[in-house]
Amino acid sequence: MKMMKKGILVLAIALLTFAMGCSKETSVEEQKEAQKEAASEAQNFGTPIEFEVISIDDLASNYKLQSDLMLPERGYFIWEGEDGFNYMLISMGEKPTGGYGLSVVSFGDYDGEKKILVAEGNPPKDSNVPQILTYPHVVIKYANDIEITSVLNEASEAYELIDVTEEK
Repeated sequence: MKMMKKGILVLAIALLTFAMGCSKETSVEEQKEAQKEAASEAQNFGTPIEFEVISIDDLASNYKLQSDLMLPERGYFIWEGEDGFNYMLISMGEKPTGGYGLSVVSFGDYDGEKKILVAEGNPPKDSNVPQILTYPHVVIKYANDIEITSVLNEASEAYELIDVTEEK
């Protein structure tokens, strides 16, 4: 278990370092400070909860159809599967170009709160990226007896639950 926590911490630092390197030009001191904050934030996500990152294509067909409607929104949505698992779509929303990315850094139980930490990657300024609308997202599968308390990015900005009943 201790090895798993260290592995998650190392992964969190690596992913956040990558995401920070892609998002803006920063000094070495700023990057080191951000890495310390990321490591601290990852530790604040408590006891790891098992999950699996899956492709959106692995969702049931009715979920795939719903996900197409949700991808342009920033936030998350949860489906309760009939197989004993929940499926969560986390989306950065519509982006004007390629080069954006989203990954789960940590999913844990912290004093009874179930938190997910995601890393957002942005394309570097003046980079050569596809000029097409993109919808960066990640889909995870986890035990259906877990109720998510919050989904946050590395800047502690919350992702909100996507309300599919709202009219667009």
